[in-house]
Amino acid sequence: MPGGRLTKQDRQQIASGLAQQLGYAEIARRLDRPTSTVSREVTRNGGPGRYQPDRAHLATERRARRRTPQPRSVKSSASPLEHGASTLGVATPAGARLNSMSRYLEYVGHDMIRSAEQGRKMLAAQRDT
Repeated sequence: MPGGRLTKQDRQQIASGLAQQLGYAEIARRLDRPTSTVSREVTRNGGPGRYQPDRAHLATERRARRRTPQPRSVKSSASPLEHGASTLGVATPAGARLNSMSRYLEYVGHDMIRSAEQGRKMLAAQRDT
């Protein structure tokens, strides 16, 4: 069965199958797709009685263009732990543990950033050769 996104023609065939009152499994067989793909497509775009292939295709394109969320900064990940440590007091066992976790997250975050930068440089050097 092919993977990837449904094409506009696939969506037209789904609408045609729904108009003929075919089941999701039969429509999926005709498209050589999993039944779950057809079921999710129809459910996500109005249900069997309201499915419109053109609108479904436009909605899918819009969803595909959405920006992916940016990762949180290293500081914002460690910040709640720092706050908890200062609230409880670094001298308390819980405060000391939170403080230690905060420092660890900062270290790991900075290490990940350095590794990503190094990886980008290596890839750029490979492309240039």
